[in-house]
Amino acid sequence: MKTFKSLLAVVALGLLVACGGGNGKEDPVNPTTKDPTIFRTQIDKTSYSPEAQTTTFTVYCDVAWAVKADSQWLTVSPSSGKGDATNGEQVTVTFKFNKETSSRNGAVTVSAGTKTSSLTLSQKPLTEMFPETEVFIVKKQTYKFVVISQNEWTASLPADADWLHIEPKSGSGTVSVYMTPSDANENVGDRKTTLTFTMGGDKVEIPVTQRQTNVLLLGESQYINDYQAGTFEVPSNTNVDFQVVIPAEAADWLKFVETKALNSRKTTFRLEQNTGFEPRRATVSFKYGDDINETFQVEQAPYNEVLGKTVPGIYGVEGQNFIYTAGKDQLSVLRTADKKLALRILRAEDVQVAEVSGVPADATFGTELNVTVAVLKGRDIVVRKATSAYILKADDKNIWLTTPDGIGAILKK
Repeated sequence: MKTFKSLLAVVALGLLVACGGGNGKEDPVNPTTKDPTIFRTQIDKTSYSPEAQTTTFTVYCDVAWAVKADSQWLTVSPSSGKGDATNGEQVTVTFKFNKETSSRNGAVTVSAGTKTSSLTLSQKPLTEMFPETEVFIVKKQTYKFVVISQNEWTASLPADADWLHIEPKSGSGTVSVYMTPSDANENVGDRKTTLTFTMGGDKVEIPVTQRQTNVLLLGESQYINDYQAGTFEVPSNTNVDFQVVIPAEAADWLKFVETKALNSRKTTFRLEQNTGFEPRRATVSFKYGDDINETFQVEQAPYNEVLGKTVPGIYGVEGQNFIYTAGKDQLSVLRTADKKLALRILRAEDVQVAEVSGVPADATFGTELNVTVAVLKGRDIVVRKATSAYILKADDKNIWLTTPDGIGAILKK
């Protein structure tokens, strides 16, 4: 009997050792898959500035847990914990510098057993720290550049940028940096340099350009808009206070939206809706005295009911609409050797064929071209005309067009 009891004691001791000494705690290296009864995370905030930085959150859990981040710009430490439901365990999250001009989101996920808890963290774009990512200086004017930073930074210019002075050269919080050129740049061409901000191990480079004296350059020579009312912007590179001149014949549908600073890099114009069936055009001038006169063309597409339709067809031919009905009509799209399209619809109910041809397959919005419109009934030609057309819209599947006499068409590519 004594021998049997001794054997039982040895077995019990072995089981006690195998179970971790009977203290009820899990092995942190190989945690069990037991689900927690207490499991929550706590963090003070979820949105952060673009700077490189760290934050912490607390895990309250009564079993071992693990944590990981789903984005390369986020790291976590430690990656696991033993479990402390009373006091909690802290995890440090490290953010890399966000040098992009858009915000970004990442998730940090804590798992325990089969349960998970995720925190979505967002980091603001570079423009939250540097509202402007490029600097343009005109004449000898002092330029004010704002920096919004939680951490200390220093600012520097290359050695060859002795024509530009900056003050202050360091700071933190919200600081205005003033840049003053030594002269008005009367040389031919712009002067360029780079303003570098250093924050710890990160650097941000801001391009700086001082314009040549009396420069007025427009971004594009033509701006094409659809028929709807709205606004559009004309970018310009200038260091003069120019005057905007709209021709009198366009004054009822094209307006200049005045801003406080005419030498801004974007000038806004407002369009009234074009309710007519013809495109309308105007030549706008940016003038500076008698020396500079830069112009650009504005074009607004005409209104046409075909824009509200999506089914291939020809609308408004001699008062008729030829709209393709699947299973009833025949639709043919022909492509010629010179890469032009022809849409042909056979309307079975009255044996009529309608066709629009001569449309380039790569036609884009605003293109003017010549097309042929034809309608046949049996062997008789009801309509056949060559006419100009205007592309109202084009995408990967269809082309919308209109003609001066109100014919509209949707061509399937």
